[in-house]
Amino acid sequence: MTAVLTPPETLPYQVSGPVVLALRRKAAAVAEAELKRLASRAPDLDARSRAEVRRSIHRVVEGFLREPIVRVTTSAGSPLGDRYVDAMCELFGLERGTS
Repeated sequence: MTAVLTPPETLPYQVSGPVVLALRRKAAAVAEAELKRLASRAPDLDARSRAEVRRSIHRVVEGFLREPIVRVTTSAGSPLGDRYVDAMCELFGLERGTS
């Protein structure tokens, strides 16, 4: 049996990748909860408007997360990248190594 080795250049992403994924999942859950709340508070909202609101909320979330995610991924594997991962975990209530 041959062992599969991970290329060294991908090792930093094994730390930052799961944290970024956890952040995206948490943000998506918050957005979905708000959309569900909106549906109950505005039941007469038509499907087209509801879809536009959904797209808008997701654009806002992605826009808000873009810079922190870019910084943590571009700094992966460096001391600064580790600090960014730690800060992201602390600020957003994520666990290191979570996927």
